[in-house]
Amino acid sequence: SYGVVAESVGSGGGLVVTGDSVSHVVGKGTGIGGEVSVNVNASITVSGTGAKGVYARSVGLSDPNVTVAAGQSVIGNNGATAVEIVGSLNQLNNLGTIGVVNTSTDNAISISGGGSPSVTSTILNRGTIVGNIDVEGAVSFSNTSTGAVYAGPSVNIGTNTLQNDGLLASRAMNGSAIAPTYITGSIVQGSTGVLEVRVDQASGTRDLFKISGS
Repeated sequence: SYGVVAESVGSGGGLVVTGDSVSHVVGKGTGIGGEVSVNVNASITVSGTGAKGVYARSVGLSDPNVTVAAGQSVIGNNGATAVEIVGSLNQLNNLGTIGVVNTSTDNAISISGGGSPSVTSTILNRGTIVGNIDVEGAVSFSNTSTGAVYAGPSVNIGTNTLQNDGLLASRAMNGSAIAPTYITGSIVQGSTGVLEVRVDQASGTRDLFKISGS
């Protein structure tokens, strides 16, 4: 299931839903897509493999912009993705909650270029993010002093840097189980940034961030 689908496809085609199947159709015309803006002012929950809470896509040089308002949430469950953005210039502004029910199987954020040779994205988190994050291309990722990122098993931002001025914690496994979070990219801790690590002294285990960069 899809909660919100917002697309601009200049050459025709786009997302096609037939019964229980979803596919992308390539148009035969010419042209480029325009700007796509999604403002989430009511909570969205989706469930099932391939489901998307918010799906925003622009085929062209314009940018999909997604804003989740304060007090609202976009939640994925049972193999779903909470927010997926496809475009060459992408912006995600979160003041609410973007998250998942199962951090092992669900994805919080997926951003890609959809075949675009150049992808640039901005993520500004002033709310809460729970789960896996996967971003293609160049990204400016800021977790502000009011933001909290409870990472799943994987945070992939390529060769880019997460600026952490808020709370960054591992929730790689559901519940209270402790497991590592693998971060592809780098982290810069600001003066207000907190890196939360849980320690289980009885079992001798602890949260672990494995970072490919610095």
